[in-house]
Amino acid sequence: MDKFINNAKKYLFRTDRWGCVTVIKKRLAVTYAHNEHRSLEPGMSIKIYSIDENVAYDVKVFMTNVLGDWVLLECDVDLCQDDPIWDPVVDGHRYIQLGLSAPHQKESPFAISTGVICTQRVNMFGHALGSAGANPGDSGGCCFEESSGCLIGINVGCEDVPISLEKDTGAQIYQKISSRYAARAHIIPVVTFQFLQKMFQSKGY
Repeated sequence: MDKFINNAKKYLFRTDRWGCVTVIKKRLAVTYAHNEHRSLEPGMSIKIYSIDENVAYDVKVFMTNVLGDWVLLECDVDLCQDDPIWDPVVDGHRYIQLGLSAPHQKESPFAISTGVICTQRVNMFGHALGSAGANPGDSGGCCFEESSGCLIGINVGCEDVPISLEKDTGAQIYQKISSRYAARAHIIPVVTFQFLQKMFQSKGY
């Protein structure tokens, strides 16, 4: 696990307000589009910081998608030495999620969760679902396939399975609470950004 984290954390960056940013190509990164990032528009500049070395980089907003809950960021210099290897989201596969929801972020920022992909079919927002859930500070964090170590997506939130004390039986409530579907992470599959492949190539990414 330590070897995996040491390799994966080079793709995890943060904003000034400790929002997660995931590098998907050497000069491209993705963060979430909700809360304080809702005001980001193409052409705007922000600073991001590498978690691995705490180095600051100036990036520009290249594209936003509020419905899909993502912001694509572009940098004039390399954010990492090697591109992360992409893999598709696959139902039933285990994954590891990195975030910044740890209580004492500056001293120990990492929040590491493991889960199972609940469904690879994306919902109306273009999100797949995973069982790891998420806490405030994890949005924008990277998700890696556990066995291959490949980047499969970016976490942008969480939803809980609704429980009705009036309609659900005791057995149904127990099943929901104990199920891997009890807290579902919303994951943007990294292959969502394949439509930018021609742009990647023309800019040498």
